[in-house]
Amino acid sequence: MKHWVAAAWIALLAGLSTVVQAGDVDLESVDGYTSHAIHQAVADSTKGVVLVHMEGRSAKDYRFLSERLNRSGFHTVALDLRGHGLNVPEGEAPPSLAEDDWWAALGEVEAAVAWLREQGVTDVSLLGASVGANLAAHVAARDPDVRNLVLLSPGMKVKGVTVADAVQAYGDRPLLIAVSEEDRYAAKSALVLDADAKGDHHLEVYRSAGHGTVMLNKAPGLEPLILSWLLGTHGGAKAERKSVQAGDTTQKEGATGEYLDARD
Repeated sequence: MKHWVAAAWIALLAGLSTVVQAGDVDLESVDGYTSHAIHQAVADSTKGVVLVHMEGRSAKDYRFLSERLNRSGFHTVALDLRGHGLNVPEGEAPPSLAEDDWWAALGEVEAAVAWLREQGVTDVSLLGASVGANLAAHVAARDPDVRNLVLLSPGMKVKGVTVADAVQAYGDRPLLIAVSEEDRYAAKSALVLDADAKGDHHLEVYRSAGHGTVMLNKAPGLEPLILSWLLGTHGGAKAERKSVQAGDTTQKEGATGEYLDARD
């Protein structure tokens, strides 16, 4: 019996290993910059998600979300943006990035999308946090074949990278936005972006969940929400849905400061 159980586990693990594989990838953007990324593949799947971290973080922020996405049938590519993660030689301090550097990082996100498509992925979605959310929004706006967009703690202007113009250009494709109410600038920005969204969209506001990828640890419902949104199973994909866990409109305005004018 013991031998049978052991053999069953070995067969199961072998089967799983053929479904999900992880590996390092070097991606070259249009300006010649080569950035590191982590690709986790799913056999026989044509769905994929590019994950873009926030300032001062790395692809590692998406380790657990990537595994969850893989189990749901999505390839994932988690980027290390220039000046971050394994793009910085060991022992060296990360460089200080100027506004032009952040705009140039759009090419890295585009390179990740192109690389996924070269692997046979035809249904590409983008997810980003903070400045990574703004970058993801611009790439999605430029690329009409991006199917879905998830923004964690976007800001109207982060590190010089705007977002409202990108969301408007993104059009009527699906858009999920998640913020935490005490993160005032992001919360204020999200309310304007949600109001400007043209297609199926959803705004989720959490309490005391932090900023960007920190929310993945502090808001237990966020990862399941992301999965259901990308799978198209969240609420029947009705347009103009909002779930504001922080409370009613008065509480929202209190959480974001003045009246909801984040355009300036």
